[in-house]
Amino acid sequence: MAKEAQKSRKPPNTSFRQQRLKSWQPILTPRTVLPLLFVLGIIFAPIGGGLLYASSQVQELVIDYTDCSSVATSTYSEIPNSYVKSRFSNMQSIYGNYVPHWKLISVYDSSLSTDVTTCQIKFAVPVNLNPPLFMYYRLTNFYQNHRRYVKSLDEEQLRGEARTAEDIKGGGCSPLETNEDGKPYYPCGLIANSLFNDSFSSLERLEGGNDSLNEFAMYDTNIAWPSDKHRFKRTQYQPDEVVPPPNWVARYPNGYTVENMPDLSSMENLQVWMRTAGLPTFNKLARRNDVDVLEAGLYSVKIGLHFPVKAYDGTKSLVLTTRSVLGGKNPFLGLAYIIVSIICVILGSLFTIRHLFQPRKLADHRYLTWDTETNNLAPRTEERV
Repeated sequence: MAKEAQKSRKPPNTSFRQQRLKSWQPILTPRTVLPLLFVLGIIFAPIGGGLLYASSQVQELVIDYTDCSSVATSTYSEIPNSYVKSRFSNMQSIYGNYVPHWKLISVYDSSLSTDVTTCQIKFAVPVNLNPPLFMYYRLTNFYQNHRRYVKSLDEEQLRGEARTAEDIKGGGCSPLETNEDGKPYYPCGLIANSLFNDSFSSLERLEGGNDSLNEFAMYDTNIAWPSDKHRFKRTQYQPDEVVPPPNWVARYPNGYTVENMPDLSSMENLQVWMRTAGLPTFNKLARRNDVDVLEAGLYSVKIGLHFPVKAYDGTKSLVLTTRSVLGGKNPFLGLAYIIVSIICVILGSLFTIRHLFQPRKLADHRYLTWDTETNNLAPRTEERV
C-alpha cells in the first residue's frame, strides 16, 4: 500500500515565494534630484501652455436666464451684464459690443396642449463658429451626487423589464417606487422624476434686429453617450400597468396610453440627465449641430420655462460653445501644469544654491538622532573605565 505524501504548509522554494527577488532602492542625492526638478519644470511648462492655448480656442457664450420670468417683460430689454459671459476670438466685429436682450412670450406647446411661458433671448455671435456647435444647459447648486439621489433608480426597469410593485419595493427607487394605488412609477426613482424639462428651440437668424431671416437647426439627437444608450430599452409594460412619475403628470395628465407610452431608448434627454454629475455645478448637452457653420450675426432662441431652480437657490444658464482637440473650455489643467512647472524650477534653484554654499556629505552619521545625545550635530564622547 503506497504511503500517503505528508501534507506541508511550507511555501515552495522559489525566489518569489521565499522573498528572494532582487530589489532596487534608489538613493535620493542632489545629483539625481536637482536635474529631475529642472527636467519636470522644462517639460510641464510647454504642456501647460499648449493646454491653455487649446482652451483659449474654444468660443463660448453663457447666459443666465434664471430671472427671465421675473425680470423680463413682453418687449425686449437688456440682460444685466452679470448674467452674460462671452469668450470669442474677435470681439471687434460689428456685433462685438452687442448686449443680449430677452423678453417673455407665450408659445403653444402641442405636447402639453397649452400655452407655455417662454423666454426669448436675442444675442450676437461676432465671428463664424465652425462645427461642431453645442448647446448646453448649466445648473448650479443641484447635487446630483447625493448618495440617496444617485441610487434612486431601477436598472432592470430601464432595460425594459416589466418590474412589478413587489419587485421594485425595497430596491433602489426609494422613495418614489409606487403611487397610492400600488402601481409602479415608470420610470421610477428620484433621478427620472427630477428630469430637466426646459425646452430649447433651434437658433433663428435675425435681420434688422428683430425679423427672422432663417433658422439654424440644432438637433436633440446624438447627444447621449453610446454607453448610456445601451442602458435603455423599449419597455415591456402595458400602459395600464404603470403611472408617470409625479413631475411628469403635466405631460401625461391622463396617464399612459398606447399612443404616448414613453420609449426610453429614444429619449436621449433622459439618458443625458441620468448620467449623474459629480459636482453641484454642471453642464449637460441639450442640442448640437455637427455640420453647419454658424455665421456671425444676430440670433434668437426660445426657452420654455418649466424647471424650477429658485426653491433650492440654484441657477440655470444657456451655454453655446464650440470645442477644441482637448474638449470644452477648461483652463484649469493648463494652469495646473504651469504652476507645477514654476514650483519645480523654484525648488530646484533653491536646493541648488543650498547645495553649492552648504553641501552635505552623503551618509553623514552625525545627522542620525540615535547616534547623538543632545545635539545631533555634536560628536558623542564616552568615558571608558
